[in-house]
Amino acid sequence: MSRFFPLLEPLDPCPVCGSRALRILHTYQTTKAIAEVANLVVVGCEQCGIVFSHPLPSEAQLHTYYTSPEGWQRRVADEDGPLQNPLKLERRAEEWNVVSTELPTHDAAQGRPRVLDFGCGTGAYLDVLAERGWETVGLEPGPTAAAFAAERHTMVETVPDEPAFELVIAYHVLEHLRDPLESLVQLQGSLRPGGHVLLSVPDLGGLGRHGKFKYVISGLHIFSYTSASLSELCARAGLEKVRDSHDPEWSVLREENPTRLRFLARKADGEVVTASGEPLKEALNALRLYGDARFARQRGKGSRTGPSRRPRSRVRRLLGRLLERR
Repeated sequence: MSRFFPLLEPLDPCPVCGSRALRILHTYQTTKAIAEVANLVVVGCEQCGIVFSHPLPSEAQLHTYYTSPEGWQRRVADEDGPLQNPLKLERRAEEWNVVSTELPTHDAAQGRPRVLDFGCGTGAYLDVLAERGWETVGLEPGPTAAAFAAERHTMVETVPDEPAFELVIAYHVLEHLRDPLESLVQLQGSLRPGGHVLLSVPDLGGLGRHGKFKYVISGLHIFSYTSASLSELCARAGLEKVRDSHDPEWSVLREENPTRLRFLARKADGEVVTASGEPLKEALNALRLYGDARFARQRGKGSRTGPSRRPRSRVRRLLGRLLERR
């Protein structure tokens, strides 16, 4: 694999739907990437609407990054440590107050409802649900975070292959996976009839508003999602959309953090019809809006009048040299 020009290598078919109807959307340099390349290519699939980085990291590279002390685990230890961040718990609780209104009331006679947090980190979301009477189960590949979560919650190493949960959470996980469809299929299989999956991912569809390109597309976030592409991905996994934070009913979640797309889906009774039309359109529009905004800002900077700062910088450098000689 070329370290500087990924496009010299042929593109593989779409990792979600297998289509070769792919579009090169952007090429950019990155200083943070799991795949060891200097440049990354943003690719969009016209068949299913998914957007992903090329080249994708290998499974071995992903495993090393998310389980080694030098990778993701260092950030977990620095941000959370053995105690949960109170602000994080407060935000999860506020989000849950909105999300839970879309879920059916659980019959207490059937026992406590069960939730699986897939990629639970240190267990912040599970803490919130445990306080509300849920039986909490977590799955976390990183040993540092898993050890913190295991102090309060049951931990598993793999997704159960039988229906066992009323709710599955995948909170900022799908953007990190090499095969998000396979994982969603497994999670769908672990849901009981009528169960739900709560997803949160960086919001590519809102890029034109929030402008955080390096958050929604990067060498660490190897897949990027819009509402349309996430609906399509869920449909292929047997999940039908209930609500997302682009809907007016959940506008409070979008206003609280416009960079994140929250998405609730239900386990379908039968086959879910996948989207038709132009599933990549939402991503293309978002990228165009982002590009137009950047262009406008650059033109605005270029049209400023007044003395140049360059001579002043030269004066500072000269003064610095004179002081060094003393």
